[in-house]
Amino acid sequence: MENSFLSGAALKAKAKEALSGKYGTFILATLVAGLITMAAKYIITFFALIIFSMSVIMKEMLNGHTMEEVQRLTGDLVYMQGYGEWFNAVNYVLQIGVSIFTSLFNIGIIFLCLKAACGKSLKVSDVFYGFHNQTGKSLRLTAVLVLVSQLGLLPANFVYFLIRRDAPWILVLIALLLLMGCLMIYIPLNLSISQALLLLLDFPGYSATELIRRSAHIMKGQKSRLFYLQLSFLPLIFLSILTFGIGNLWLFPYMNVTYTFFYLNLMQARETTSPALTY
Repeated sequence: MENSFLSGAALKAKAKEALSGKYGTFILATLVAGLITMAAKYIITFFALIIFSMSVIMKEMLNGHTMEEVQRLTGDLVYMQGYGEWFNAVNYVLQIGVSIFTSLFNIGIIFLCLKAACGKSLKVSDVFYGFHNQTGKSLRLTAVLVLVSQLGLLPANFVYFLIRRDAPWILVLIALLLLMGCLMIYIPLNLSISQALLLLLDFPGYSATELIRRSAHIMKGQKSRLFYLQLSFLPLIFLSILTFGIGNLWLFPYMNVTYTFFYLNLMQARETTSPALTY
């Protein structure tokens, strides 16, 4: 690598070269991770439905209704719609939990990306790397990343809730302004901690807290570079939408390996320019 930061075009060229002949492994690994994640989310939704149904039944029985009356009430769709928000809340909390667990696949994907960037052979089973290597620390780290992303989505969910409830336009406007303000906080924060999983694989001796702190440290002055790099993929993302998401099987490895080269270039440039600097 050059003794400086590489341009986005140079990083993408390196990613294309690293992925040559390896797309098949990435696609299979992505499909395995995606299918397991989807199955886990459906299973959790099923359990949320059971918890929701049991809570409604218990509530009605405590109110003095017989089992026959409870069965009639729970079979009434109009009646059950009144509990819709409760079900959504239960399901939302459980989905966050499953997202933290399945985010361990992200560590496996990054492991694949690092191996591709270093010219090493890949295995589909590498996608499970996060499930059997430093699992406790990985879960703590993914929990922070998932919760940060959920905090970024909360204002958007609130706007959707108000629109669906036909709230007054002034409330929707206030919620939209709140959303914009939250995004101005969320985007820099997300960029700051974006290198934590890569650092986990590169420096396994660091604690989860230290990985987040060091990610924020090395991203000082570099957040705009990564943000522009992410924006540069928008045309390809729009094209992938036209393929009903099938194009993501090729696009996501390309993006992830590009981001991996961003990290490697960032670390090498810092070591060269400031060899005594501690991250």
